[in-house]
Amino acid sequence: MGAVPIFLLRTIKQKKPSSVYDLAKILHRDLKNVLQDVAYLQELGIIEVTDTGNKKIPQFRYDKISFEVAI
Repeated sequence: MGAVPIFLLRTIKQKKPSSVYDLAKILHRDLKNVLQDVAYLQELGIIEVTDTGNKKIPQFRYDKISFEVAI
């Protein structure tokens, strides 16, 4: 994934999906791709994922984020 999918972050913040599966349904995207995006964003520390055993709940707790890139 090259770019942070802003639509994914906005959807998590606004819709508060009950699971990654629910997020994929809301976005009308393939579950595998959404799982990859969520794992990447979690690795970066942008989102948190609560694992309840039978589902993973993505959470985005920020109102605003900014990135700084050195070139």
